[in-house]
Amino acid sequence: MRQGIQAAMAGLFLVFLLGVPQAGSAYETPVAPSASAILPGPMLSGPNFVVDPVVGTDGYLYVYTLHTNFGDVRAASTAQLATRIAETAALAKMEQVSSLQEFGGGIVQKGEQTVQGAVNLIQNPLGTISGAFTGVGRMFTSMSQDLTSGGGSAGAKLLGVPALARQYAVQFGVDPYTTNPLVQARLTALAQAGAAGNITGTALAALIPGGVGIAVSAVGTTATLNTIDLTASPVTIAQQNQALLTGMGVSADAASYFVGNQAFTPTQQSRIVAALANMPAVGNKNAFISFLADTGDPDVAYFRQRMAQMYAGYHAGVSPLTGFVPVGRHVAAINAAGKLVLVFPTDCFFWTETNAAIAQAFNTLAQTMPTSGVEIWAAGRVSPAFARHLRAMGWTVRENSAQRLLGQPY
Repeated sequence: MRQGIQAAMAGLFLVFLLGVPQAGSAYETPVAPSASAILPGPMLSGPNFVVDPVVGTDGYLYVYTLHTNFGDVRAASTAQLATRIAETAALAKMEQVSSLQEFGGGIVQKGEQTVQGAVNLIQNPLGTISGAFTGVGRMFTSMSQDLTSGGGSAGAKLLGVPALARQYAVQFGVDPYTTNPLVQARLTALAQAGAAGNITGTALAALIPGGVGIAVSAVGTTATLNTIDLTASPVTIAQQNQALLTGMGVSADAASYFVGNQAFTPTQQSRIVAALANMPAVGNKNAFISFLADTGDPDVAYFRQRMAQMYAGYHAGVSPLTGFVPVGRHVAAINAAGKLVLVFPTDCFFWTETNAAIAQAFNTLAQTMPTSGVEIWAAGRVSPAFARHLRAMGWTVRENSAQRLLGQPY
């Protein structure tokens, strides 16, 4: 994803060199603060985890290392860190299940005593329990070029998750298609035990009352997923999503490329489709799905999933959107007032040479469109210099908008 973003930014940089005076420009070098300066106390450490104090950044996302009792895992954004912490709490319960007489009927035989000992499952995941570059950084670097040129391809086989592992994942309250390798390894081990007859879904359900939705709720997406059966096979989910997309006016080809793109997990695709479904009157969803179908990096996939959700939040809580519009190889939306709306689920923005080029390219392209201005909404912080330069171009700049547009703090 970093290469894709960098390429896009390189194209924007070319526009910048050709069209913007360079004298007197002072660019910033992205620097991430320490974890304690970003995160609330409950996210810094818990019974089964501690966040490394050193945080990296590609200038758009903060990159964390989460040290857990089960291994280290990378989180490429504050939002993803919240999910990884919730998953760590679930891992603790999976470990507990694994240790109960090595399955072998022990869970069933212990009955109520076992259930009572595990009834406090992760009700508050944040309290109970590498490299600095991301694919998103590469995406922004590529964005300038992408705004002025075409190309790219997509389409790959769907991910496969064993049915039993999916069932166990939902019972533990984690996404069956999570990209967390620690969770996937534990789910596989549990599924193997289940397939051997050493553990049953009924036993897990008794051990983990109310587990469904724990990790999902940690990132504020339960409401958009409450009609999606995450125990369904990837093929079934893809068929459902493709039917929903074509019903929204997305072309069969665009929908097919999107659901066949393995950079997205089935859960991420379902969240995107749900976000678009929450904007029934918004036109040209084909442009948005065509833009997403060219995603080739897991970091970018998660980033663009959240972008779709930000647009849905904007439409519901800020101003109705009339439709999506392609801007080069990027995509934006038009609101009822005729403004071009850009949303980015970033942790940070700095006034860098790359971002200056991107802003100028967007500004130039916006002037060729029937729009009355540009709005940019960032989920996290923007630097004073970033805001100042964009406002000097006549843009409306909104930062720290995650709570308003995504219903979550990050």
